[in-house]
Amino acid sequence: MLSVFYRRWNRWIFVVVGLVVLFLGQARTTYFALAIALLVLVLWSNRFGAWRLAHVARWVVGGLSVVAFTGYIAVIDPSFNGRTPIWADYWIEVQESLLTGIGSSGIAEYVIQASTIDPSGIYHLHAHSAYLDGLTRYGLLWLLVTLCIFAVAFRQTWVTRTGVAGSRGIALVTYLFLTGSTETIYSWAYVTIYVLAIVYVVGLTRSSPLAESSQEVGRPVKN
Repeated sequence: MLSVFYRRWNRWIFVVVGLVVLFLGQARTTYFALAIALLVLVLWSNRFGAWRLAHVARWVVGGLSVVAFTGYIAVIDPSFNGRTPIWADYWIEVQESLLTGIGSSGIAEYVIQASTIDPSGIYHLHAHSAYLDGLTRYGLLWLLVTLCIFAVAFRQTWVTRTGVAGSRGIALVTYLFLTGSTETIYSWAYVTIYVLAIVYVVGLTRSSPLAESSQEVGRPVKN
C-alpha cells in the first residue's frame, strides 16, 4: 500500500518486501484488507470518478464485496480461523474492568488461571484483535482514542482526496484499520510502521491544495 505513494524505482522496494511478507505471513485478514484497500484506491481515484456512472459502480462493487465477504465468513470460515473463542474469553475479561482495563498483568494472570483449570486448552496473551486487546488491557478510553484517531485520519483523507494523497490516502487508512480487526498489529504505546503510516498519510493531506493527485510525493508543488 505504501508503494502507491511513489512513482520512481523506490516503489518496487515496498512492493517486493510487502509481497514477501504477505506470502510468508499467510494472513487471510491481510489479503482481505489489501483487496478492499485496492478497491477503494481504484473506485475513488480521480480518473474513475470522472466516469459518468462512477457513483453507481461504487455502490454495485461495494455491495458485491460485502456479499462475497459475508458469504466467505458464513460458509468457509465462521470462526475467523479460531478467533471467535479467543474473543469470547477476552470479552469476559473485559467485563471485569471496562473503563480502565485489566492491564498486561491481568491478561497474564488470566492465562495462568485458565491453564491451571484446563491444561489441555490453548490460551493466548493477546486477543487477536487490536481493538479488543486494547480494550482489555487499557479500557474503554483507549478504544475511544483509537477509533477517534482513525476517524480523524479517514475524515482528513476523505475531504482532501483530490489533493496530493488522493484515493491513496483513503486506501491506506482503510487497510490499516481493517488489518487491526483480527490481529494486534499496532499499539499507541510505542512507535511502529503502522503508526508512522497514519502520521505520514495525514501529513500528506496537509500539503498545498494546489497539489494534484498525480504528482510524485516529495516533489515541490509548482504554482
